[in-house]
Amino acid sequence: MVQDTLGFMWMATQDGLNHYDGETFSVYRPSKADKNSLQSNYIRSLFLDHKGLVWVGGNQGVSRFDYTKENFQNYKFPRKSGEWYISSIVEDANKVVWASSSSGEIFLLDASSGQFKQVNFDASAFDIKSVTRLALVKNILFVGTDVGLFKMNTASKKLTVLNLSLGK
Repeated sequence: MVQDTLGFMWMATQDGLNHYDGETFSVYRPSKADKNSLQSNYIRSLFLDHKGLVWVGGNQGVSRFDYTKENFQNYKFPRKSGEWYISSIVEDANKVVWASSSSGEIFLLDASSGQFKQVNFDASAFDIKSVTRLALVKNILFVGTDVGLFKMNTASKKLTVLNLSLGK
């Protein structure tokens, strides 16, 4: 759930994206007849960027809500077989949007093409099968995975294992 700069609440559900304006709910769902409808039905992640735009991650990729047109800009992703969804969306200090997938991929929005590009990083060296969460702290990208927490150098795309031995 996120609250946008207008005070509206956005809620991710398994049956679309709910929007609450303080009085009524609107539900956004995919429509085959409308290419600018929300592309995912099962919403897994929400993010509010520096401009106050709502980004939506789901089982078909990423969508960004366009407030002026009241529709969505949709971004397609290369998908692996099996269960796949966008697990997390963040934005770095350079205004670059990053996204992760349930099957262990990380993507960034390429400014020149306007499309998400897959980031080549050393996931196989750590046997990473799923990226569950991305977080940016002081422009350091933290990567939560099925095998632990990592720090990624965003320039070299190298991962460093974070040893969280909490008194063990």
